[in-house]
Amino acid sequence: MRNAGDGRAREDSMTQATEIRRGARWLAAAVFFATAAWAPGAVAACVPSATTACLIGGRYQVTSHWKNQYAGGQESVLNVTKRTDATAAFWLTDANTYEYLIRINTATDNGKAWISIPMFTDVEFWVAVTDVTTGQYFEYHSVPGNRTLLYDPFTFVYP
Repeated sequence: MRNAGDGRAREDSMTQATEIRRGARWLAAAVFFATAAWAPGAVAACVPSATTACLIGGRYQVTSHWKNQYAGGQESVLNVTKRTDATAAFWLTDANTYEYLIRINTATDNGKAWISIPMFTDVEFWVAVTDVTTGQYFEYHSVPGNRTLLYDPFTFVYP
């Protein structure tokens, strides 16, 4: 979980986040897994599609896939519906039945964009977020059986 260039700061902030939330019912550190990469400079612009949401004026590109432990491990890319400039809903077969949401909050007090992923399923899934302005990438992972909110107020620098 290290970012090139600022790996120590990233590791320290995740340790702090885990300590802050230790014992919190809405997020168990054991169910929050992520991988991160840092590529200096901007990457290609976000292009919205049926499976890609572009949030916060197109700055954040969001995609997702899941693995269903109840259907023999079936895997699928999820469709996405942008709800507002800061939120998107992921779904599989019915656009009216969301599996989970993502919200990116940029009105924060720590110079970071806060990521919240409330869920309506307990299947395993991954949500990939890329800051197309800086090139920073982070993938959130919810393990099978998890029914808690994934929350990250430390990873993405904003503005």
